[in-house]
Amino acid sequence: MIDKKLIGEETAKAFMESKEKKEISPEQLDKLIKWAEAKKFWIKAAIGKKGALRSQLGIKKGETIPKSLLRKIVKAEIGTKVNGITVTAQLKKRASLALSLGKMKK
Repeated sequence: MIDKKLIGEETAKAFMESKEKKEISPEQLDKLIKWAEAKKFWIKAAIGKKGALRSQLGIKKGETIPKSLLRKIVKAEIGTKVNGITVTAQLKKRASLALSLGKMKK
């Protein structure tokens, strides 16, 4: 069933009508629902490996990760070193996500 809160009532109504008219296949509708749910829970999916950034940086649990370090990592080129840590593409992504999540309201 379609979650009206997730994709909006008008959109849900339009999809249900098109489904009844056989304009949209059930497979396409299922894909749309999965896509909408993924959009709703994107943070949960993005966090994947909890604590990976902390372990890559060598910062112990309980200590805060300095935002200045995260900014340096995001600005640095891949392969360079920042505070003795080699910057990888994955590290840049994790640092960028950490900065983004830090700006969000709880």
